[in-house]
Amino acid sequence: MNASSLRGESARAAFDPRSLRACFGKFATGVTVVSLLIDGKPHGLTVNSFTSVSLDPPLVLICVDKGSKSADALGRAPFAINVLTAKQEDYAWHFAGRAQFTDIPWHHGQDGLPFLPDTLARILCAPWSVNDGGDHLVVIGKVFDIHSSENDALAFFSGQFSRLQPGKAQKALPKKETSIQQEMN
Repeated sequence: MNASSLRGESARAAFDPRSLRACFGKFATGVTVVSLLIDGKPHGLTVNSFTSVSLDPPLVLICVDKGSKSADALGRAPFAINVLTAKQEDYAWHFAGRAQFTDIPWHHGQDGLPFLPDTLARILCAPWSVNDGGDHLVVIGKVFDIHSSENDALAFFSGQFSRLQPGKAQKALPKKETSIQQEMN
C-alpha cells in the first residue's frame, strides 16, 4: 500500500466515527476558546485542536468544524486563542454549545478583538492561511501578540476534563538509560 492509494474514496475506513473520535481522544490536549468579532459582536468556540507551527514566522494552527458559525470568519478576521485554566471549565462548556459571549465577562484588545480574562495564555493572531481538512478547516494564524501566566491548565483526555499542575507530574516516568539522540544514531 502506498500513500497515493490511501488518498481517494477507495481508502474509506472500516471503523465508525464514534470509534475514531474515541481513538483520537486518547491524545491529551489543552483546551482553548477561540474568540473573534463577527459583524461587530464577540463570538467564541471551544477548540482543542491547537498547536504551534513555527517560531519564525510565529504561526499557530487550529482546526474548526466547517459547520461552526465562526468557521468562515476565521479566514478573514483576527482571532484570539484563549488557553483555559483548570478553573475555566465552564467557559469550555459554554463555547462548545453557544458561540456568543452572552453572560461571559470579556475584554478587548487590538482592533476590538475579544478575549477572556485570567486565562493561562492568550495568543492574538491574524489569518495566515485556511486549508481544507475534510469536515474541518485547518486555520493557520500569524501571532501578533501574546500573554501568559502561571496557573493549573485545563486538559481534555478520553472525553473528560482534568487539571494539569505545573511541576507536579501525576506519575513520574522512569528515566531511560539512553537518550533519544543516541537511539537515532
